[in-house]
Amino acid sequence: MFTRWVTMISTMCAQMIGSDAFQELYSNDSSFDQIYVELTGGGKRDNFIIINDYLFCGLQLCILGCTLREHIIWLLLDYVANLDI
Repeated sequence: MFTRWVTMISTMCAQMIGSDAFQELYSNDSSFDQIYVELTGGGKRDNFIIINDYLFCGLQLCILGCTLREHIIWLLLDYVANLDI
């Protein structure tokens, strides 16, 4: 299940702004900048991991504090509404 979420989010975010931009956005985000820099520098943080340039806390994607957050939430709700479960 986790792999499906990572794949979906990676694809969705790459289509929106390109995955290369996330590194810069995380580095400049007031909520995640220190954590992201520490992890990319080889450090460790409890429960945090970087997968495909995206920061996760446990199984939750760390979403940047900008209008991108609202857009991702809207896309996820649309995606879930169209799942055949």
